[in-house]
Amino acid sequence: MSRWLAAVALVSGVCWLLLITASMAGDWAAALDLPTLQLVMGNTFFGQVWRWHLLLNGLVLTLLFTRWQASLLPRLVLGGLLLATLAPVGHGAMLDG
Repeated sequence: MSRWLAAVALVSGVCWLLLITASMAGDWAAALDLPTLQLVMGNTFFGQVWRWHLLLNGLVLTLLFTRWQASLLPRLVLGGLLLATLAPVGHGAMLDG
């Protein structure tokens, strides 16, 4: 169950990135434009935090497919850090504009 939930979280994180990119660019086609995605990921507060979010999500998913999946401490640490990446995105967005 944890593997599926981590996979769903990763897919939804990528979808959120694409939707935010389209919103920032003002064009739905920009969501799939690599230079625009790089610009959002590299030059915005959201992108900088979201890179960490996606990385941590990938680490959680990878951990769940290794022999350490039964260890509670790594799952709690990575899960907590993953959850912590959501706060700066929301608080950063409220300060824009």
